Amino acid sequence: MRRYLWIAAALLTLIAPVSANEALPHFGTGFVFLRQSNDGLFFIGHPSADGRYVVGTSNSPPVINTGDQLYLWDLSTADPQGRPTEPDPVGAFDLQPWRDTVISAGSFAISPDSTTVVLALDNQLLLLKTPDLSLQRTVELEDASPTDPADLVAWSDDSQSAAAFYQRKLVVVDVESGVFYEHDIQLEGLGTLTEYVNGYWVFGFETAFMVCTRHLETCTDYPLDEHLIGVYPAQAALLTNAPFGEGDYPTRVWQMNAEGVFEVVETLTSNGIVDGLSPDGTHITVRRMTEGGNPDLPYWSLYTRQPQTLVRELDTIQPPLWLNADGYFLVGSSLFHISQPETPIADIPTLIDIDFATSDAEINAKIAFYPENFGYLNPTADGRWFMWNLGGSAFMIPVIYPP
Repeated sequence: MRRYLWIAAALLTLIAPVSANEALPHFGTGFVFLRQSNDGLFFIGHPSADGRYVVGTSNSPPVINTGDQLYLWDLSTADPQGRPTEPDPVGAFDLQPWRDTVISAGSFAISPDSTTVVLALDNQLLLLKTPDLSLQRTVELEDASPTDPADLVAWSDDSQSAAAFYQRKLVVVDVESGVFYEHDIQLEGLGTLTEYVNGYWVFGFETAFMVCTRHLETCTDYPLDEHLIGVYPAQAALLTNAPFGEGDYPTRVWQMNAEGVFEVVETLTSNGIVDGLSPDGTHITVRRMTEGGNPDLPYWSLYTRQPQTLVRELDTIQPPLWLNADGYFLVGSSLFHISQPETPIADIPTLIDIDFATSDAEINAKIAFYPENFGYLNPTADGRWFMWNLGGSAFMIPVIYPP
């Protein structure tokens, strides 16, 4: 039996999802469709660093109602140049006991060695083994707080420790022993990020950051008069800047030294906020806001870092997505290289036609892409896969780099 699944507001023209020149990098045809079993509005997920697994679920914030399963898909059997597929998850963890907990993108993460998923739920950190997501260990924290559950988890680069924010505390868990370490937060503001940089944890807040040793033996506070924009482990750097509406404040680049101390090493001036570094640290993205809009919307420009020279203005409300340190990036639904930043190398199709073979039916699905509404995120470390959010579901899209 053939039935039709339409995920589009209107029928668009079919465009082949490959580059006209196969000698150039291009999008592979083997898209992997990640479908959820529930009706959550937003898919949240992360690929593993090596591109083998994707773990994800969906939610419907701000309503307190999470997805019913956390799933893990295996990409190792996908053919990037074959037909699109809709694989069944190879692992699942039941979230029904936590139906009153909102799960965010910061609530779970895959270890760098792809063997373990850490999942923060209320007052617990759960360690799940891949690929089946079986429960390996439960770390009980203090009594749950509905307004301050554990969140913003991250891994050490050797996959031996996981960290999280919890009730004005920082928590680090040793994976093998289950022993956890705590440190009280003295800084003001909400936690915004957790990263691991050169053997130190970096915990971010709205207007501050904190650097801690592996087991939180020593933590150094960095209160700021500006906002923390982001941490970039590949460069052992972070960016700070004042928010919009508080003057033309230069962006400061902080660099971590061998002792784990961050120092300001560079000031970037721009008519806007420098809010991103390329993976190799040579380029920056600058965010501005439209004036008089309803609402005002952000737009981005791409500059070289030293000296600051405009590379191109971007015409999307999403920033560019850097795929890897070789200079490839996405704008909208097009692939570019920094050597020719105005000339697209390949385009994602606006509509693709997929035949999914299922146990009960053959489904012909026409799936539309709306880069202005959802769009790309979460590339793998080598840039050979990235995620495209469709709302309650997502695609993993392959990028083919000729040898």
